Amino acid sequence: MTPGFHLALPVRNLSEARALPDSLLGCLEGHSNAEWVDFDIFGRAAHLSPNQSAHKALNRVDGEIIPLRHFGAVLATDESQALAKKSKRANVDFVIAPTVRGKNNGQAIFFINHPSGNTPEFKSFHDETRIFAR
Repeated sequence: MTPGFHLALPVRNLSEARALPDSLLGCLEGHSNAEWVDFDIFGRAAHLSPNQSAHKALNRVDGEIIPLRHFGAVLATDESQALAKKSKRANVDFVIAPTVRGKNNGQAIFFINHPSGNTPEFKSFHDETRIFAR
């Protein structure tokens, strides 16, 4: 598997934000809810959410509270598991500790708390064809 990359971006209006990747670029929409949407933009994920204000810096995704502004890599399962183990051994401060979530796409994820407020996420999928599954 070629490592993937995803980026979570705040947008001012979710309907408006859907127009560019959907109609202009022809990108497939992945899973979503009323507050965010994922797109396959040239093989990379973009997680769009209209929650821009400082007081709303978190979103609920598959029952987990995640930082709205985050970025991450989609890794092969063995690479993701190795990095999760290495992070645990290094006593990394996790926003979300390594776990498997997602009723539709079974993704292994973890988020690292970065001192500067950046939030890297690392994920893998047992079936990489399910990355953009709804």
